[in-house]
Amino acid sequence: MGFLLLGLDSLIACIVVSPLLSKWSHRLLLAAFFGLADAIGFLIGVGLGAATPLMMSGEMGEILEIGLPAILGIYLIGMAFLGFTARQAGAASVGWPVWVLPIILALDNFSFGLVGNPAGGSLMQQAFGEQAWSSALLALTGLVVGVALLRVIPAMQRRAVAAATSGVGLIVFSVVLIMMETIE
Repeated sequence: MGFLLLGLDSLIACIVVSPLLSKWSHRLLLAAFFGLADAIGFLIGVGLGAATPLMMSGEMGEILEIGLPAILGIYLIGMAFLGFTARQAGAASVGWPVWVLPIILALDNFSFGLVGNPAGGSLMQQAFGEQAWSSALLALTGLVVGVALLRVIPAMQRRAVAAATSGVGLIVFSVVLIMMETIE
């Protein structure tokens, strides 16, 4: 069940950034990217953990995983505040944080892999059979919830509102991660 906990960040992050994606093909690709990033992050962590002493403490990974989404959130709020829309600045300037998130949020899987192979069994089955699928499915669930919120809150369909709301959501997400870390 630990692999489900490693994918919860994908669920929450995808709820937050879903308004920034306008096509279902992009949402499906993002969900797959979350799964792939988590699996690869785990395998890299296992490889580095087996080959060398811990190169990055779990604390450093937590700091990066918490701090970087907050920075992306501040960026999105700034873009919305400055009035950049998809036409003025190009969709890439507002949307690129969406595609960076899976890599950032794979840091917990990387740290988990550094610790070793706690569940035993095949690494590939653990990485792609458990972590990738759970992360991708939780990410897809988050994207579906985000789309439902778009329908409930029509103002979210405006790019600047979506960017600002997603930015605030990423900052709140970072605060929630901090609170979760202090509880553990």
